[in-house]
Amino acid sequence: MAIDALWTIQRSSEDGADPKTGQSTVQQPITGQGYEAIAAAHSRALADISREIAEAIRHATERK
Repeated sequence: MAIDALWTIQRSSEDGADPKTGQSTVQQPITGQGYEAIAAAHSRALADISREIAEAIRHATERK
């Protein structure tokens, strides 16, 4: 299964920084059968996307 997500990081408007927009596309295999296997694959895919967004946030705060 695959998840394609578009996301935006917006810092406070007070610092005048431009928003950072990104796209993450991840694929995870469904290992097993049934809804639990599908939910587990979604969970792994969302964890991958979360890591990508967290890395973008870290990078944006380093450039402050």
